[in-house]
Amino acid sequence: MEIPATIRPVAALVGWTFAMELWIWKADNYNHLHEAPTRFYAVAVSLAVIQATTQLKSSGVEGKLAWAYVGIRIVHSLVQSLTNKIPVRFGLYALSEVTLLGLFGKLVAALL
Repeated sequence: MEIPATIRPVAALVGWTFAMELWIWKADNYNHLHEAPTRFYAVAVSLAVIQATTQLKSSGVEGKLAWAYVGIRIVHSLVQSLTNKIPVRFGLYALSEVTLLGLFGKLVAALL
């Protein structure tokens, strides 16, 4: 059975969240990893379930968007933890939101 395209990125971000937990003195970043990605988990798992239980196949875009989101969130974590430059952080946050919105659009399309 083929693993849905969104599952590996979900596992990667869960792993990153646990890694940041080890660096707990960066508590703000740890909190942010539990706040912002919650919608990502819901969208990615929903897409995976839909693809696993219906005839809907992944176009490949879902996996690319999911990995892009994970990558952006990891870079955001590093910026916040190492330099905490607010304009850079905001740009990365905004980019992650646009990426997640694209993934959400794929979910909405799958549900229609």
